[in-house]
Amino acid sequence: MDYNLACTEVLNHVEVGCRILHTPVWTQIGDTDHLPEVGFKLHVSAGLDNAGDVLLRVAEQLVGQVPFKFARDAHTVATLNMGTLGIAQAGKVITVYPQDVAEFFSVVDTLRAALGRQSGPRPLSDCAVPDSDCLYYRYGSLVTKGTDVEDPGLEAGRERFPGCALPEGVENPFGEEGGPSKGESALFAGRYLVTRSLSMRGKGGVFEALDFSAKPGSCLPQRVVLKEARAFAERDSCGVDAVDRLNRQCRFLDVLGDLPAVPAVIDTFVFDSSTFVVLKYIDGAGTLVRAGTGSDSPIFGADLECALRYFLNAMVRPCHARGVLLNDISSGNLFMDDRNGRVWMCDLEEATMRSMDVDPYVPLATPGYLSPAWPRPSRERDLFALMRVALFAAHPAWHTSILSNEEGAFWKPAFSSLDCMHRFCKRICKEEGLDAREVFYL
Repeated sequence: MDYNLACTEVLNHVEVGCRILHTPVWTQIGDTDHLPEVGFKLHVSAGLDNAGDVLLRVAEQLVGQVPFKFARDAHTVATLNMGTLGIAQAGKVITVYPQDVAEFFSVVDTLRAALGRQSGPRPLSDCAVPDSDCLYYRYGSLVTKGTDVEDPGLEAGRERFPGCALPEGVENPFGEEGGPSKGESALFAGRYLVTRSLSMRGKGGVFEALDFSAKPGSCLPQRVVLKEARAFAERDSCGVDAVDRLNRQCRFLDVLGDLPAVPAVIDTFVFDSSTFVVLKYIDGAGTLVRAGTGSDSPIFGADLECALRYFLNAMVRPCHARGVLLNDISSGNLFMDDRNGRVWMCDLEEATMRSMDVDPYVPLATPGYLSPAWPRPSRERDLFALMRVALFAAHPAWHTSILSNEEGAFWKPAFSSLDCMHRFCKRICKEEGLDAREVFYL
């Protein structure tokens, strides 16, 4: 059932006199004033494809019995699951506030039976309820006070306990069965040690790691990149989740692996319900669109044009010749090796085949890189996105953070680069037979 319709149906069946609280993020049903400051709470997780059904089943059991809150609309569900409101909020579509441990177990039994095999991503702060793929719990604040985001900080007497960490004297209601299955110091797949996080969102993280597997002629661990896809994470209305997208990326990396702009796949493995792909680490790589200083300074003029021309010839055109559409060319997905000017595309999750009869998947794309003239995956849309990268990379608005008192030293090369990129885009339009007016429509 559509989630927005489910929200309306739930509210229509709330009895007169039952407290309802609306915030920009949540709708809360029931009074929480009688709750203790801290205790065990339940999170019911879901994707866009099953959130409506999950909400109806939960509300049927809890309205008038136990206070709970839920994401107020489908857009909020997607925003929460992406981690936009904080990575700790991903997966927390519904939060239930039991009065005590006895009620906690009663609610768990009730919802486990009502929800059956419904599934949703595990919130990073939570432990899993045994025999359920959508119920999770943790110990923390039970007093919401109408806040949009749970536990915004530490207050006197209200401490947040992450994951299964518990204060002295409080036992895990499910014992070791409900505890986390991975230790912080363990090697992933027996060979990879994470050294730092490169990015995090609801679907998973990207990490720099050391590979300790034996390599002939080398006694030092090799740097690699781990890309994670969490089970059930960021699942869309068609049921496609992060694991599906990562598997999709692996297939295209295999098909395009001989191209110089595609990072090599070293390994894939599953660890603690997350799927990982291990990619070659690119020394000297930095994002193509720069806003930093020093070694991360912006790329201007001829250097930027050479980098984009390399990517066009080494990646975009060969992919199109093989019937592959990239669909998500954007500034955040392109990296340049400062040592040789080579540009790499790090994300192929949204790639698809030109023949939609062969591949009916409808990919997502980064806002700002789409043209109204080409709303569907196409060769023209890829080229438009690449030209948009060029214009964004050269435009001074991207580099305001490096302005200093010597503004002239910055603005002159910036505007010169913008003019260079306009000429570059017009040449591409001529070479590819595109209408330049569609590229410069803004």
